[in-house]
Amino acid sequence: MKKRIFAICVSAIIVLSLVACGQSGGSDSGPMDAADIVVAGMVFQEDQFMKTMIAGYEDAARDMGVKECMIGNSASDIAKEKELIETYQAAGVNGLAIAVYDPDVAIPALEAADDAGMKIAATNIDLNAPFMVGGFTSDSKALAAQCGEAAAKFISENLGGSATIGIIHFLEQVPEQAQQRIDGFKSALEGLDVEYVADFSAPLPDVSFQRSSDMITANPDINVILACNDGGTKGAVAAIQAAGRAGEIFVFGFDVDEEVIDMLKSDENILQAAIGQDPYTMGYEAMALLIRALTGEDYSATQGKTTIVPGKLADRANPGSLS
Repeated sequence: MKKRIFAICVSAIIVLSLVACGQSGGSDSGPMDAADIVVAGMVFQEDQFMKTMIAGYEDAARDMGVKECMIGNSASDIAKEKELIETYQAAGVNGLAIAVYDPDVAIPALEAADDAGMKIAATNIDLNAPFMVGGFTSDSKALAAQCGEAAAKFISENLGGSATIGIIHFLEQVPEQAQQRIDGFKSALEGLDVEYVADFSAPLPDVSFQRSSDMITANPDINVILACNDGGTKGAVAAIQAAGRAGEIFVFGFDVDEEVIDMLKSDENILQAAIGQDPYTMGYEAMALLIRALTGEDYSATQGKTTIVPGKLADRANPGSLS
């Protein structure tokens, strides 16, 4: 009931906003002037990665002079994701750039929105949807393998070539992408004497902290943790700190922000490396492509295709900076 009330309220707010602005809705009427375009950017989680992606959405919309850029967050709720897509469609939003949470649910809703005239661009996933104007994401398996290579080097040089490993993932949230990262990490460690003794799904820092703490207690021999996302990385580091195991358990993670960089610089010597994606570029380029398509530019070269946005490894020797 609460979800239904939320959807009705959001719909009413968006519709009133568009009516007040004189928005005619839809994008089937041909090329539009940027000043008449209303777009939306969606994410599915409240973390630094998604906040950075939102900044990309908003900057592209501002730089290209559109009338309005709305921002929505499905909060990893399948029903809410579908409701938001349908709300934007019903309100006549011209284009949507979206980080999809559940493709099985989102793709039919996005295809219906496209059929109704709302153009679609994807971020953070290879959506494999022929109707979208294009998409931008990372190669999750390749990036995890790059970080895994740093872990393999560390294990060989500092742990005698053997390690007892726990993995923090987000299989309960975005299974395909999480599995790609797990596979990437493991592929880089082939040939070493490693044992995987525990794994769990914990995409947010507080959940990762609790489950990492439990994992360390249940498996005291663990000396390496592989974390597949931002929240998993931060929660694992905090759990090791709380357990007094700094210098004994080492973390290799995914996603880089200033907090992660500080962890790499810390004398506690817990986080050893993290692979950084570029969510800002994903968001910016998806929104820019979307707006160009709405203004009539040819997007046949990108339609239905996903462009890979490179990442970069940060480690204790080269932690880098976001400033």
